[in-house]
Amino acid sequence: SKTATFKIVAPTVKASKVTKVVAGKKKATVTLKKSAGATSYKVFYKAKGTKKWSTKTVKKTKVTIKKLKKGKKYQFKVVAQKKIGKNTFAAKASAVKTSKKIK
Repeated sequence: SKTATFKIVAPTVKASKVTKVVAGKKKATVTLKKSAGATSYKVFYKAKGTKKWSTKTVKKTKVTIKKLKKGKKYQFKVVAQKKIGKNTFAAKASAVKTSKKIK
């Protein structure tokens, strides 16, 4: 009897990147590069010089992060994600982009 073999292929999600960060009044508007196959994006952000990243998961390629501290520079990175059933597959994290000082 022959045994069937199956090859499991993880779905590929193209990496995204932070293309633009506009510092506003206690907020920052972050524009992401659209990723082929992504169903959502996880945006990581932190005040420059701190260690702890905060996250916000979004479906669109433009996101406004609110409640930021005035006078601080923030750093942003993004991970494109694809959800299939109950599993979420993630691309590599993007390079970090630093904002101008928050107004």
